[in-house]
Amino acid sequence: MTWLKDRQPLDAKDAEPRDLLPNGDGTYQARVALAVPSGEERRYACQVQHPGLEQPLAAAWESSMSGALVFGVICGTLMGVVIVIFFTGVLFRFLRRRRASRE
Repeated sequence: MTWLKDRQPLDAKDAEPRDLLPNGDGTYQARVALAVPSGEERRYACQVQHPGLEQPLAAAWESSMSGALVFGVICGTLMGVVIVIFFTGVLFRFLRRRRASRE
């Protein structure tokens, strides 16, 4: 397994080998960690050489979270905070009026 940057192999010291884990079907998966600077993700790819492949297999790095998904998570979180603040204010006013009516 080799990491490529701009289609050129990176030094082995740049990619940190992780685990070799078994899959449930009798095969194995290898993991290699690589620090990728933000904004440069599209410049990286992973290349795998295996005797069962006629030619090396290269896969481009893809972000797990799209910009739209990040935007949605941020908007949802902000709306949740606003709703909690609103209902806390309504509850506070209700309890305050209730206490004032008892006096």
